Amino acid sequence: MRLYLLPLGGCDCDKGRVLTRGSGEGERIVLPVWAALVQVEGLNVLFDTGMHPVHIKDPRATFRGMPQADLIVPVMKEKDRIDNRLAEIGLQPQDIHFVVNTHLHFDHAGSNYLFTNSVILVQRDHYQQAVDTLGAFQAKYWHLPDLTYELVEGDLNLAPGVQVVKAPGHAKGFQAPVIRLPDSGTIVIAGDAISMEENLTEDNWAGAWNPIKARASARRLAAIARAEGGQIIFGHDPNFWETVRLSPEYYT
Repeated sequence: MRLYLLPLGGCDCDKGRVLTRGSGEGERIVLPVWAALVQVEGLNVLFDTGMHPVHIKDPRATFRGMPQADLIVPVMKEKDRIDNRLAEIGLQPQDIHFVVNTHLHFDHAGSNYLFTNSVILVQRDHYQQAVDTLGAFQAKYWHLPDLTYELVEGDLNLAPGVQVVKAPGHAKGFQAPVIRLPDSGTIVIAGDAISMEENLTEDNWAGAWNPIKARASARRLAAIARAEGGQIIFGHDPNFWETVRLSPEYYT
């Protein structure tokens, strides 16, 4: 069993206005964008797909003319394409059996279009929210006729050692992977459920879609990690991501 963390570029953003409301407004930081790949029992399971490669040449392709245009500016190079990161470990998009979208924001589902041979798993209520608000969820990147979505409800045990935990708050129906590895132990990939360690330590959820649910979900994920002596992967914390093992290295 292996867990790869795939670096897929970043987003230059206003920390205080995007992630830590009330703290750090005007401070520009580059948030890591990533995907995770688990190989287990002959399955390749990919968590999120990163940004669409249009952002390599046109960083403002998604938010041009919108209020977010200056808040979130993608930073992406050719090497940061999901297909190129997969190629580094000997895989192609058609080798992926399942794609699990934690949610359908542009930096997590932007390259879904590549995975026409995969079953894409999304929480039912999140998918419905995204379909109901296609403009807010950049439908052009994921709402495509040749993709196969399977809608799930609640926690899911996808494969031995691979659990998906429903953790709403950042978005309706957000889901977070919990990976239980033989050697490295439990790794809770909190993603945007806990974007920065500061959100957890300062109890700051003001930037979430639903702050009350965000707090409850974060505490549940932290409790899982604590009870199992595991670690938490914070979704967009640049300091934390300096400490992780990035693909082509892996956890076992």
